[in-house]
Amino acid sequence: MASKRGAGSGNQNQEIKELGRSELKNRLADLKRELTDLQLSVRMGKEKNTRLLGRKKREIARILTRLAHLAILEGHQEEEKGEQNG
Repeated sequence: MASKRGAGSGNQNQEIKELGRSELKNRLADLKRELTDLQLSVRMGKEKNTRLLGRKKREIARILTRLAHLAILEGHQEEEKGEQNG
């Protein structure tokens, strides 16, 4: 039986890969704000769907992973430039 957990995440991952570093940072800030607001709504009883918390956290994790990946790629590119010049 296939897991429903990853359903729909393929499009999100593709969208994240297409965003630049500054766009990712802006999206990350927005998501963190949304998560904080959602957490407050859940605690106050305004929002009953607690699954939304997990979805926001997973999207934040995807963006953090992509930013880390970009940082690693940039590090490798700088190493290669140094080797070529040195």
